[in-house]
Amino acid sequence: MKVRTAFVERVSKPLISRLLDELLAQGVLSLEEVDEVQDRYVVRTDKARCLIDTVRLKGPKASQIFINNLRKHDGTLAEQLGLAADSGPTGAQLASPSTEAPLGPPISIHGQQWIRQCSLSEYQRIRDTEGDQVLQAEEMRGGLAALLERAGAC
Repeated sequence: MKVRTAFVERVSKPLISRLLDELLAQGVLSLEEVDEVQDRYVVRTDKARCLIDTVRLKGPKASQIFINNLRKHDGTLAEQLGLAADSGPTGAQLASPSTEAPLGPPISIHGQQWIRQCSLSEYQRIRDTEGDQVLQAEEMRGGLAALLERAGAC
């Protein structure tokens, strides 16, 4: 939960509003959920907690969209949280199989790539060589918090 705590402590009200607008436009959040964050909470940290918890509960795809928007609107904060895009060395890979091409840049924690979608053949190769580092799709249902906890970032 270190990322969640740091996000809550560091995010600004204007950034929360931008993220809410983006997530609404992209269909991650409903108008009711946006209104809850904006109207129910007055204190910035409470707004931030509500936002990140709502997105986290929606699962890994919503969490990835949230992270991409955070990177877009405040790359410095994303970097401080260890969520900057990384195209460097792979580090510990936690992969889920897919027959599709990767959907975006891998998520990175403290400079180590730790999750990305891969082809079925790549998944099988990684599973055979690094079985304890492979995260099954079923394990991803817990959303961003579960992934961060598994990666040791919390």
